[in-house]
Amino acid sequence: MSKKTLMKLLLGGLLAGIANISLAAGWLYLGDEIVYRTDHEATIRVDSSRSFSKLQFKVKGVPLHFSRMAVKYRNGQSRIIPIKTFVPSGSSTGFIDLPRGGAIEQVTFLYSAQGPGDLRATVALWGESI
Repeated sequence: MSKKTLMKLLLGGLLAGIANISLAAGWLYLGDEIVYRTDHEATIRVDSSRSFSKLQFKVKGVPLHFSRMAVKYRNGQSRIIPIKTFVPSGSSTGFIDLPRGGAIEQVTFLYSAQGPGDLRATVALWGESI
């Protein structure tokens, strides 16, 4: 077996283990978006019919300051939630309680980039299913 094949198998096993831990804990990856220092708003579309009671953003790249988010539910209702938090690269927001759980269509968030360095960040959205 070549080194390349062995590395793919090890990486695949590691990722499968992480996914199983997340699923066992009730948390699901909902999507991500690359955001840029020059922008201040981004939307992550959610492809799931499950209902969620909590959300969490994870940031990789330039640190971000989140100010608020708008959750649009599949039933057409929307909810604006202030989150006012700073997230360094490699870290995440605290758990964000949703006032009313439900199936989410999309989450739009307002942010500003902080500090020097990379001009972009990847923001991943996770949700705790009900």
